[in-house]
Amino acid sequence: MLDVANPFDDVGLREIRAEEARLLKARAGGSARMLMVVVLLAALLLLLSGRFSLAVLWLSGTSAMVGVTLLYARFVQPEGITQESADRYLNGHALVTACTGLVWSSFAIFIAMTEGLLGAFIAGLFLTGLTTGGAMAGTVYRPAYLALLFCSIGPFTIALLVQPDVITKVYGCFMLAYIAFCYITNEQASRRTRETIVSSLGRDAAEQIIEQAAEIDRLNEQRARFMASISHDMAQPIIAQRHFLRQLRDAGIAPEQHILLERIETVQSSQERLLQDLIGFSHLSQKSLSVSPVLFEISALFEQVDAEFARPTAQAQQSLTFEPTDISLFADRHFLHRILRNLITNANKYAGPDAAIRLSAIQNEDQLQIEVSDTGLGIAAADTARAFDEYVRLSKGDEPGLGLGLAISQRLADAMDGSIEMSSTPGDGVTIRIGLPMRAAPSAMPGTTPLILIIGPVHRPDIGSWSELISGWMWQFLCAGSLDEALALVEQTGLTPDIVILDEDLPTDARIQKFKVLQIGDDAGLLPPLNPEAIRQTLVRALR
Repeated sequence: MLDVANPFDDVGLREIRAEEARLLKARAGGSARMLMVVVLLAALLLLLSGRFSLAVLWLSGTSAMVGVTLLYARFVQPEGITQESADRYLNGHALVTACTGLVWSSFAIFIAMTEGLLGAFIAGLFLTGLTTGGAMAGTVYRPAYLALLFCSIGPFTIALLVQPDVITKVYGCFMLAYIAFCYITNEQASRRTRETIVSSLGRDAAEQIIEQAAEIDRLNEQRARFMASISHDMAQPIIAQRHFLRQLRDAGIAPEQHILLERIETVQSSQERLLQDLIGFSHLSQKSLSVSPVLFEISALFEQVDAEFARPTAQAQQSLTFEPTDISLFADRHFLHRILRNLITNANKYAGPDAAIRLSAIQNEDQLQIEVSDTGLGIAAADTARAFDEYVRLSKGDEPGLGLGLAISQRLADAMDGSIEMSSTPGDGVTIRIGLPMRAAPSAMPGTTPLILIIGPVHRPDIGSWSELISGWMWQFLCAGSLDEALALVEQTGLTPDIVILDEDLPTDARIQKFKVLQIGDDAGLLPPLNPEAIRQTLVRALR
């Protein structure tokens, strides 16, 4: 899966301030036009009252500051506002508006002082007209508006309050109340603006998530088609190689050629395991894992695993033992089975000759801890932290692999609300601990699921794919390498399979005729590459 960040994590104060700066920059032209209407109206009133010089002075001074604001918006950060540059732009904008307010206030005080009470009323009217917009809906940056409000109305109000006549003082008190009114209403308007910004950013983030989800779905579909093509195109030549090798062996080749044939078969088996790991991990990655817990005995599972790996460990000159236990666990038996198979397969491949592989289980209150340990070569302690990463191979031996076994085990353990960890010291082997919660089983389990027994070499990809496929349906399955192993496994577990799937290279045997047997091949419709839906329909028909 793609590792995608959540866009909502970025909707914070920095992004809000950046959006405020962008709005200020975008709205600079509209704000300037509104201010110029008030400035021109004030100049017109001064002209009509015969104060030509004062009108020219007012128009030139106030419009100059409006022009400065426009120039700042246009030429400061012309490449656009970013989260990193937003604070600088906002601080500069607040400084410009403060200077603008001081210039306006100076002209208003000059008019009030030179024109008497009427001039004071006119100047106050001009200033309130210029600052009322910040108290309305849509105001953007509160600090800049407050700088304009206090720097324009503040000095003018102080100048009125210090005048000796009572009417001017009363008018100064009115301007003081106006400041308080604008302060409160601007806070409410600014909050609504920020809420609108956050909502807009949230919509953008939601759209981004939808786009990312669509992209992930598209990539997953491509990967599914690619893996289907890989499983088909790679399985066919591997199957052909196996048939060819069997014909060579049956043709009665010279004894000295048997060694070469065995080496070829070893390489071919390695190719099959690589394909099996790749397809298995792809299946796990494409779907959410559904856990089907059942109550089972840990010792019975250990016995099953011991029977499955008796031949591979003997061939590697290793020993596999387990400690009998009377612990029962309510969990997904198939998931735990697959985890143990992955871990023992790794130990079988990398622990080396004469290694002892050991299974044990200990219950600690509400936690079951299963240990898979070996006395093999071990790995560096620093490498254990990344051992469960995908496509990581810590072994430097000649055994081929994709580094997916532990990653698959990690996913299966997580799906059961469990944990898995590794400890190792070079030369002292590896110990892997699986922690699973001990949960009470329901008093009655609804229904049963079919039990499928697969008989065939466990290292082959088609046989391994059967295990992946059946466990994906949440059916029960057992796997054995030969007829003798299968019968011993049935006897040890006490389970009766509903269907036996027999490898095409194995002969039928009277000992398994008491079960319903399907042999892989054209007649049964079970010839690889596997078609999951067709296989399931075939098995469902056989179960009826």
